[in-house]
Amino acid sequence: MSWVILSLSDWKTRSKSDRQMAHAENAAALLAARAVVSDAREHISAQLLQVSGRALYSPASTLVSGSPYYFLGVNPGEAPDVGQIHSSITVEADLTRLEEGHVAEHGYLDEQWKSHAPGSAPIQVRGQQLFALLSGDPKEDGRALLRRTPTSNFVLQRSTSVEALRQRTGSSESELALHYWPFHQAVIRETNCEAVITHAVGIARYLAGAFGLGVGTVRPSGWGGTLANCYAWRLREGPMLLAVPNLSRYSPDGLREPALRAFFQEFLTSLEK
Repeated sequence: MSWVILSLSDWKTRSKSDRQMAHAENAAALLAARAVVSDAREHISAQLLQVSGRALYSPASTLVSGSPYYFLGVNPGEAPDVGQIHSSITVEADLTRLEEGHVAEHGYLDEQWKSHAPGSAPIQVRGQQLFALLSGDPKEDGRALLRRTPTSNFVLQRSTSVEALRQRTGSSESELALHYWPFHQAVIRETNCEAVITHAVGIARYLAGAFGLGVGTVRPSGWGGTLANCYAWRLREGPMLLAVPNLSRYSPDGLREPALRAFFQEFLTSLEK
């Protein structure tokens, strides 16, 4: 009987400890989120925040999760279901959600994009495949690592396409990405990530030029044509910037897997060589 009492007591102690740890982690996440939001509001014009768009596609907890990566696409798309908050919210409103801890879903895992089931749209699935490679074992499920990873887009403003974005704003997606870069700088600072992983090669190359980083190191992507290359740079903020072809057309599995695995292993210390 004494063994049972001790076990229950031990369970209660651990439970209380777990609650305290969760509270501390939540507090740290909110502090990090508020720092990111503060930087965004200070360094990005109000005009670029008061537009339909998204900030972080993942909860504030991903800012303090310890994931070595920050994952970026091009820009948010417009969804047909205006009843979903992520279909019509402004960048500023999304920043408010982030700093108040109201972002609960991870865009690549939990959100419903167009008519697909949550987490099953082609780009979502390919993002999960990419993170299986980043986990160090392409046979593993990449969703656990992706769930811990902060995720966003170079351009926070929403559009149906990059062409529509250019027509509406009078600027290219790359020029807009430069204006939104302070948000990403803040995420990099708070996460202390090892690498920014992106499937927006054109924007990455533009920013690398704007930052004086040169043409970067070029490696094969395992595919051909305009999607033949991956690129690597060292950002002045510290982490690597690693660009792979856009996941709307490029699937990181099958014949492309060996080239991608070699690319990541070359530039990421977090992966076993």
